[in-house]
Amino acid sequence: MNTKRIALGIAAAAVLLSVPMAFAQESSTGLLPTNPFYFLKNWSRGVQNLLVRAPLRRAELSLGVVNEKEGELRGVVRIIPESDEAVSRAAANYENGVREALAKLRAVAVSGAAAEQFVLKTTELSTRHAAAFDESLLLVRRPVGARALRAARSAALELFGEAVLRGGPPEALFDRVKNALAGVTGTLASMRRAELADVFLEVVREKNHALVKPFLVFRDSAIASFVGESEALSETAFLERGARLLSEVTDAPRRLRMLDASRELAEGTEQQQITLLRQELARQALVIEDHYGCP
Repeated sequence: MNTKRIALGIAAAAVLLSVPMAFAQESSTGLLPTNPFYFLKNWSRGVQNLLVRAPLRRAELSLGVVNEKEGELRGVVRIIPESDEAVSRAAANYENGVREALAKLRAVAVSGAAAEQFVLKTTELSTRHAAAFDESLLLVRRPVGARALRAARSAALELFGEAVLRGGPPEALFDRVKNALAGVTGTLASMRRAELADVFLEVVREKNHALVKPFLVFRDSAIASFVGESEALSETAFLERGARLLSEVTDAPRRLRMLDASRELAEGTEQQQITLLRQELARQALVIEDHYGCP
């Protein structure tokens, strides 16, 4: 009997390893939801969950699964961003993971150092996920897939909201957010950080008022950085940056608000240039919103 089981295990492993790369859709996180053998990955997760009884440990396992599913969704977007079915399936898979994580988080007692560290970790990971999905939207050029990604980002924000609602030292919670947003890099990093801070600000206003002021300061500081960087650019470099500001957009109304705030801080030529960018983006806004499936 043992020999048969071993043989079956070897056969199953051989099948998994023999699946062509284009069909398997593997990434650094392992099998992706597009893989026909992905159910084995979920089966393994279910077994691990059954073996654990402590609420905090179950919540930690569930958060780990959500983190894996975030990587899987990004992997699908990176490999086949044009596939609405693949992106939607991976996004729904992430949302299911978040629902399970929320249930486990709510079952954890609020008190205790271990629980507090878990809440801090949840805050940081959900921040990273929302920021990553926002960036992934730039790769998805089809409305259906974009809407699925937006739904996944909303799920990440819901997880973030539940974490900050649980409380904890505001300074420690916000430090985790800053750590996560520090990973936002590139030419438009300061603008994207301002936009993301504005998104999270909407959540903390409802869930944890103690975090409102830190987020306001962070957002305004990011806007000031954007203006300062713009003033230091040559005219050619500014025009190149402006082109990216108009093309790399996932939330046109929010970017318009950030440009309004930037215009108030800028002076002279920079203020005029930002005004022109703002006017051009306003003209494009309807097309952008339609493309990304914004409400």
